Amino acid sequence: METVVEVVEVEVMETVVEASPEDLSDEEFNSNNISSSSTPSPSLTSDISYPHSLPVIFPPDVLEQLRQNAVTLGKVSLIGHIAGETPPLDDIQTWINTYLINPNLYPQIQINQVFLLSQGYFSIEFSAQEGADIAFSLSPIQCDNHLMFLHAWTPNFSPPPGEASLLWVLFPDLPRIYYPYLEYIANTIGRVVWQSDKATNFQRGLPPKIRILVPDVRLLPGSLSIPLATGEGWFDQRVSYEGMSNQICSRCKNLTIAGEDVIVEE
Repeated sequence: METVVEVVEVEVMETVVEASPEDLSDEEFNSNNISSSSTPSPSLTSDISYPHSLPVIFPPDVLEQLRQNAVTLGKVSLIGHIAGETPPLDDIQTWINTYLINPNLYPQIQINQVFLLSQGYFSIEFSAQEGADIAFSLSPIQCDNHLMFLHAWTPNFSPPPGEASLLWVLFPDLPRIYYPYLEYIANTIGRVVWQSDKATNFQRGLPPKIRILVPDVRLLPGSLSIPLATGEGWFDQRVSYEGMSNQICSRCKNLTIAGEDVIVEE
């Protein structure tokens, strides 16, 4: 005998008892009055933009103290960056300790602290103005195969805006004797990520071409001063670039699209 089970749906009526505002705490009252379909309150969102700016008013004595602190720090501080690099603070401190601090040559250069800024820039606080002045006169400083540039300190320093870019760098009419040292030369401008075969360049007489990563194309140099092979003096070497947006290609003379459509690797 087959047993049939009948399913009966039972509708349950829920009774909601609303409390009066007087019976609720502020937190309970606010949460009960927020509907999921209503527009969220600005205080409850994290992506709200605030168009207004409010001035911060310092008392005259505090403002004068701030000004004096800026003058003092300006005498003993410098802004630095490594060309083509955004190294971590540990690497920066290692380079400073290795290539800037030299007790035998410059005992006046003593550093209190190094502060890491954005986009690879950093601030160096010296123990005395004399040390900062000497360090400033030494800029740029050779650090391995990179250059450290030091600039005057300003209280409201902001790194120049710009995005890192991959570019081809060429050295027209560079003497062939310098081809084995292309990485040292190019690292002055940016970080080398690829270079054409040195042996092929040398045998076929091709101009050297190197792929570099630069933090800001607006800071690219138009020439470099390279030591003469005799070891005495320098010569100016012209630098050209390929791969920048809206740049005329040196091969086909067409306007490149993001600098990539007409670049051909040898």
